[in-house]
Amino acid sequence: MYRFDHLEPADNHGFGSCHATEVPFVFRTENHDSVRALIGDHPSPTTAATAHEAWVSFARKGTPGWEPYDITRRTTALMGEKIRVVDDPAPDERHAWGGIR
Repeated sequence: MYRFDHLEPADNHGFGSCHATEVPFVFRTENHDSVRALIGDHPSPTTAATAHEAWVSFARKGTPGWEPYDITRRTTALMGEKIRVVDDPAPDERHAWGGIR
């Protein structure tokens, strides 16, 4: 489990780190003009390297570099220029969604 936390709304026309904004970083297409509306005009090469390396590690080794998610610890990588691994990073938000399906 990871949460892409790199982008702020001011970076990309108000979207921030929403669904799919990590994709150009993961596939190292962050410098293509076609992704500017999604990720902004100044993407971080450090964040791109971090995201790409985690996905490549998962593809090659079966692990992105942190423990798998389980409902006891809820281990989650917060991905930006670096990866910070935390347990249950947003419990209030998770509880607010409880029972909604």
